[in-house]
Amino acid sequence: MESWNAERYLQFGDERTRAAVDLASRIALDQPALIVDLGCGPGNSTQILRQRWRREGL
Repeated sequence: MESWNAERYLQFGDERTRAAVDLASRIALDQPALIVDLGCGPGNSTQILRQRWRREGL
């Protein structure tokens, strides 16, 4: 079994990130008390959350 490879994962970054963009846009909270990204990958979903809520400690 091949080990996980961030470069290979990001070859399809737009496709993989689309779900995170769609889900984040459906969250109807202006300032969530806590945001936790439990995903795996190179952090592309975390970037989406950070852009949406502009906060430290995500």
